[in-house]
Amino acid sequence: MSDGEQEDEKPFAVERAKTGRAKCKKCKCPIDKDQVRIAKLMANPFGEGKMKAWHHVSCLFEVFSRQRATTKRIENPEEDISGWDSLCDEGKDVVLEKLGEFEDAEPFKAAKVKAKSPKATAGAGTSKTNAASSSATPASKVANSAEKKKRRSVKTPAKNKPSKDDMFSEFQRICNELADHPSYLEKTAILKKMFTKGSEKGQC
Repeated sequence: MSDGEQEDEKPFAVERAKTGRAKCKKCKCPIDKDQVRIAKLMANPFGEGKMKAWHHVSCLFEVFSRQRATTKRIENPEEDISGWDSLCDEGKDVVLEKLGEFEDAEPFKAAKVKAKSPKATAGAGTSKTNAASSSATPASKVANSAEKKKRRSVKTPAKNKPSKDDMFSEFQRICNELADHPSYLEKTAILKKMFTKGSEKGQC
């Protein structure tokens, strides 16, 4: 395997922008000519091999801050970045400065601590979960008992006694009375009295 192939296997690449036409994959803004840019090597969707996704230096480290802790990031520029040896000292300083800021950031430190002591973290998380569940259980019981008491205190409305007007026998009586009167005016008067006064007061 040649040195060039080994260089290509590195997950990142760095150089100064040659034309200023390439755009940053994160912010979508052009990377100015001669500005230091870093590429993340990604699978080429159009064929074999890998393609370079160029970023501003600051944009790439913002991407690092949002990705999973297990995802590959720059740890040792000499081992992780192709073209590092060809970069001038000023360009290297730009990358190293951002790398230092990133490693000093609180989320990154917290991730390192968790990675070093997974057992302690797991134990703490379990105890916290148990404590939370034990404290939550009585609260839920209190809420359930209060809801039950509330339901018991609400009295169901008493059913109204059916009136004479609701009985089928009364309906039959009205029908028979209507059949005895051939005039439509009389039938209308009977129904009007029935609906306005009820059967007891509306009988003719």
